Amino acid sequence: MILIMLVVETLLLESHVPPSPPPDGVCFYKCTVPGSDRCGASECNTSLCFRTPHEQRLSHDLLPTFRTFHFLSELQKFLNEVLAQRNPPRPQDVSTPAAWGVLHSLPPLTLGASTSESLLLELVNSSGPTMFSFPQQGVGLWTHRVELDLSLSLLSLLRLRLDEALAQVRLEKAERSVMDRLQTLTKLTAFPDNRGGAETGLGNPSEVPYRALLLLKALQAVLGTWAVERAQRAARAGQDAPTGPSQCRLQSLTVNLERYFLEPRMANINNCEGACGFPLINENNHAMLLNAQVQSGQPLSRRLCCVPVDYEDLCVIELDSEGTLITYKTNMVAKRCGCR
Repeated sequence: MILIMLVVETLLLESHVPPSPPPDGVCFYKCTVPGSDRCGASECNTSLCFRTPHEQRLSHDLLPTFRTFHFLSELQKFLNEVLAQRNPPRPQDVSTPAAWGVLHSLPPLTLGASTSESLLLELVNSSGPTMFSFPQQGVGLWTHRVELDLSLSLLSLLRLRLDEALAQVRLEKAERSVMDRLQTLTKLTAFPDNRGGAETGLGNPSEVPYRALLLLKALQAVLGTWAVERAQRAARAGQDAPTGPSQCRLQSLTVNLERYFLEPRMANINNCEGACGFPLINENNHAMLLNAQVQSGQPLSRRLCCVPVDYEDLCVIELDSEGTLITYKTNMVAKRCGCR
């Protein structure tokens, strides 16, 4: 393990021009063009060389991991860059971070070859709020390897959902650097050729669906954030028109999660604001009786309030050297408001 860590540190510190490989060694390059183990100097930015027979034996296990490590590094940069370029939150939208550990969660689920079909189907079909938790030190993902065993029908569905998400993202106006990074991620999630099962150069084929699933969830998170931004811009534009007191309704509320090393770094959890006048919004029997008391002029110590009455869970994909955990933070995002 110490040897591997030293090699990784060397990898991260090397210059952009790879050194010439030793005659008796095996070298792998981290290439900007995925699918190739050996590139010209103009295409490589780092190199990893194994010189001794023991290191060369390790290389057979490390090379597939290197591709997943490359993918995860690119994925984190993509999430950071693509959202940083789009309408950064205003100061009033940024709150003091809450204590993440005290938030209620369902028991974590391990993502891997033994993951149930029902959980995988839910992850593929769900476009609900999703965040990624990366280790503080990126080198912690060097040994990260996860394989998925997907049925043919689920694999086809994953391909379909990923193609749909990619098409939506490409319609948005993003910087060239972001689109280039997305292209790299797409190549790293390319499925083997159905006709002949041709070698894609992407390492263990069982890791390709895993990378494709992570890319799908990342794109869904990006698309969800962009949808919130559009709604916020529309709401701010509507504030210019003269109106009366606003009725109870759902409003965007952005919180800062940067200190927890989550991507995206901002989360929209929504909130409910407005007056609870007639007609009541999403009322229940208790609220109707309270409103009758108010209408009849009888005093109440607490009048009706506009509050969330329906919530959505937040899916957190936690990545570390040991693997991937799926954690659901319950009742995290307000979905519907009512008078209570």
